[in-house]
Amino acid sequence: MISILLDLLGCKADRIDLILESIRFFPKRSNLKFVFVSDIEPTDEFLHIKNCQFCGYDLNLEWFVETENMLINLFYLKDKFQVDSIISFRYSQDLTELPGYYEIVTPFLNLYSLSDNIDHLYEIPDENILAMSLNKLCLDLTNKNVKNIQFIRSQINYYTELENYVLDQLKILFNVKVINYFDFMHQTQFENENYICFFPNNIINYFTLSIPSSYTVISHKFNFPVYYSDSRLNVQTGYKQHLRFTIQSILDSNNENLSHITSYRSFARLYDQYMNHVAYSNWVDFLLQQYRMIKKEPPKAVLEIACGTGSIAHLFSDLVPNVYATDQSPEMMDICLEKGKSIHSFQSDMTDFNLRIKTDFIVCLFDSVNYLTDKNAVLNLFKMVTLHLVKDGLFIFDISTLLNSEEHFDGFINLEDYENAYVLHQADYFKKKMTQETNLNIFTRTFLNYRREDEIHQQKVWKVKELIEFINLSELTLTGIYDINNLNNLINSTTEKLDSKYYRLFFVLSKNDD
Repeated sequence: MISILLDLLGCKADRIDLILESIRFFPKRSNLKFVFVSDIEPTDEFLHIKNCQFCGYDLNLEWFVETENMLINLFYLKDKFQVDSIISFRYSQDLTELPGYYEIVTPFLNLYSLSDNIDHLYEIPDENILAMSLNKLCLDLTNKNVKNIQFIRSQINYYTELENYVLDQLKILFNVKVINYFDFMHQTQFENENYICFFPNNIINYFTLSIPSSYTVISHKFNFPVYYSDSRLNVQTGYKQHLRFTIQSILDSNNENLSHITSYRSFARLYDQYMNHVAYSNWVDFLLQQYRMIKKEPPKAVLEIACGTGSIAHLFSDLVPNVYATDQSPEMMDICLEKGKSIHSFQSDMTDFNLRIKTDFIVCLFDSVNYLTDKNAVLNLFKMVTLHLVKDGLFIFDISTLLNSEEHFDGFINLEDYENAYVLHQADYFKKKMTQETNLNIFTRTFLNYRREDEIHQQKVWKVKELIEFINLSELTLTGIYDINNLNNLINSTTEKLDSKYYRLFFVLSKNDD
C-alpha cells in the first residue's frame, strides 16, 4: 500500500473541489491510499467520491481537519499520519537551514537544482549547506548507478566560482559534460540524462509553455519525498493534469509499473470542436429506436462505455431516469463533468470495471471497439457487458469498417484550424496488420509561440466475421447488424459485403441468461 498525504492547509474551498475532481478520475489503484489534511470541513463532493454507491471505484480516502495550520510543518504531518509521500500546496518557510536539493521530474530528463526555492525565487545557500546538499545529491545519484551527468552553467559571472566548486566535486564521481543555458534551451531533442543547475526557472518555464502539466518538483530536504504543486496554475484542466502527473510520479518512484494514458489527453479539450459535425441527437434517436423495437418500452437505465466527453450520455440523461458513463481518459471525463452532473460518471478501462448496479441498456460508440486491438480485449469487454446487463438487456456497439479505413483513412492528412489551435491529423491503414494508425499533432497558441503536443491512436480494423466469432464465444447473442441510415437488419448479409459496402456498422446484442 502506497499512502499519499495531500497537504491542503490554507487552500480555499474552490481549489480543494478542483483537487478532489482530479482524484476522482485518477485511474483506480487498489494499493493506493490518499490522506487529506485541511483546515476546513470536507465538501459534499468529497463525500460523493468516498461513498460512491454505484461503482467499485474504491479509492482509499481519509480526511482530517487541523485548525492551527500555520504551526503545522511537513515533519509533523509525516510523523502523525505515517505516509510515504506528501503533496504540498504551500511552501514551507522553516526549512532553509536544512541540506537538500530539488528534483524536477519530467518525461524527458531528470533535472536537479542546488538552490533554495522560496516564494518562487532562487537563492544559493551558504557554503556549508551547499556542500551538504551536494553530498546528498551525489550519494543519491551514486545509489542510482548514474555515470554521466550534464551541468548547466547559469552564465552569470557572480556564480562562476561556486559553479566551478560544484563541478570539481562532481567530476570526482561522474563523467560531466558542461553546457550553457543558451545551448540547453535550443536542443531539439532532450536526452534522457541527468542535468544539474543552480537556477532551473528558465527550464521549468520552457516546460510550462511547451508541455503543460509534464513536470513536478520534489524537495529532498527531507528524509521522505515532498512534491510541491504550483499554486499559480489556475487553468482547471491544466491543474488537474499537473496533479495527476505528480501522483503518477510518486507511483513511478515506488516502482509501480503503471501504463501512462496518452490517447485523448491533449486532444480532449478540442474533441468536441473536432466532432461538431456529428448529429448526436440522431444517434440517440437511433439507439432508443432499436431498444424500443425489441423491448417495446424505453430503458430505465443506460450505461455508456468509452463515453468520451459525454455528449451522448448527457442527451440520454434528458430521456432516461439513470445514466452512467465511463471512459479511460481522465481528461475526457473532466470535460464530461464540466457539462453537468446529471449523469453518474467514473473513470475506467472498458475491459475492466465493476459497477454495483446492472442496467438494461449498454452502448459503446464512435469506434471505441476498434481501439481494442486483440481478441482477448474484445472478449473482456463482452464479459464486462454481461456482468452489468440485466436479463434480456441490450448492448449496442459500432465499428469503423474496412471500407472506412481504405477509403477515408489510408494516407489521410488534414489540418484543422481552431481559434487558438491547429490540429494536424494524419492517418494510415496498414493492410498486412489490419490496423489504422492516427497521428495528431496539436499546436496551441501560447503567449510567445505555439506549444506542440502529440498523440498516437492505434486502432484494429475488425472484419465482421471476426466480431461474430467473438460474440459467439461470449454469453451475448447477436440479434442485428445495422447501418444508421438503413432500418433493415443486415444480419443475414454476407460478412464480406458488410465489410466492403458500409462505412460504419452497429451491432445489437442481447443477454438471454442471468
